[in-house]
Amino acid sequence: MPDVPGRPLANRPRLTVIDDVRVFDPVTGVIEDSRTIVIRGDRIEAVLDTGAALPGEAEVHETVDGRGLVALPGLIDSHTHLCFDGDPSRFNGVNPPGPVQGLLAAQAMRRHLDAGVTTVRDCGSPDGAALHVARAVEEGLVRGPEVLAAGRVLTMTGGHGHQVGVEIDGVDAATKATRAEIAAGADFIKVMSTGGIVTKGVTPEQAALQVEEIRAIVRAAHDAGRRVTAHATGLLGARNAVLAGVDSIEHGYQLDDEVVRMAAERGVMLVPTLVVPTSMTEHMDRLPSWMAEKIPPQRERQRASFKRAIGAGVGIAAGTDGGTPFNPHGSLHREIELMVEYGLTPAQALTAATLGSARNVGRDSEIGSLTAGKRADIVLVGGDPLADISQVRSVRRVYVRGAEHTPRPGP
Repeated sequence: MPDVPGRPLANRPRLTVIDDVRVFDPVTGVIEDSRTIVIRGDRIEAVLDTGAALPGEAEVHETVDGRGLVALPGLIDSHTHLCFDGDPSRFNGVNPPGPVQGLLAAQAMRRHLDAGVTTVRDCGSPDGAALHVARAVEEGLVRGPEVLAAGRVLTMTGGHGHQVGVEIDGVDAATKATRAEIAAGADFIKVMSTGGIVTKGVTPEQAALQVEEIRAIVRAAHDAGRRVTAHATGLLGARNAVLAGVDSIEHGYQLDDEVVRMAAERGVMLVPTLVVPTSMTEHMDRLPSWMAEKIPPQRERQRASFKRAIGAGVGIAAGTDGGTPFNPHGSLHREIELMVEYGLTPAQALTAATLGSARNVGRDSEIGSLTAGKRADIVLVGGDPLADISQVRSVRRVYVRGAEHTPRPGP
């Protein structure tokens, strides 16, 4: 089996030491000086003061000089679409052929790794193709971050994303479709509670699935131990999703004080995807007119909505919606920078992209912080991102499940 970031090999107790490195702690929001990270196989065995005795007696296979570098937990992109590549022509209602989807996903995963992203959550793919991508990564057949996949989205008849989803109407259909996606292997369930930008014939403001339909989805998913997230650009659909008990909402461009208060009280997290309207605005002349005309209202309200959410104490997770028009994969650094521009501190933005996202995907016991026993997903960057958040772009080394990935040079 190839030595790629996939299922750990039982006979590979490799010991790697990253010595004298500065370490970002998303719990405290500070960078600790002079630390040594010990990686055994696919796990972090210890994080020690530099110079302390190493645990165990195994031979060290590699020592990495961490001087001048900052270690971050592997970044987590909580909202991607691996089987799309940012080409607006792909959003014409016709899905890419299956083999093309696989090639697009492989390319996307390489870009995520290059950017220090070691876990992605795929929020909808044609024919549930991302479920197969996730298994290929797990089995070591292809190099990539861990993929948590929803499979097909659940939407109303003719609703947003219907070309990559299951069209449902009514409580019984909602329950049946949820169970079918779980049976197919979905790690979580994605529902469309509003219209959206990239589907022709719907608007971001309109409500889609109703409260009782979403509630049936949540009940069926939670009974099976799966989380539920809701695409929610408009206000009414976001309110419906929160009332129905979803675990998180995506976008949330038009939230009001009532909805963010309810979300905070119920522990509903927000994945704001600030980069989406920003990227599309930069390429308005290359978008179809029906798509371009939907963007200004979202861009105008998203900053105020995001500030309202953080002011109310809503938990924030980082996600890009990568693969949507002019929004390439591997751009989580830009989302993090926009979070800082829109009101988070650098430490809060980094936490949103690490421990916050880990909590959002239900994996904070495994990933999200550099803690003994957790998976060895580590990113070494070349400067202090708390002093200059753009340093998240300066990726020097990436470890995913303990295996090193050499990033290609990039912006």
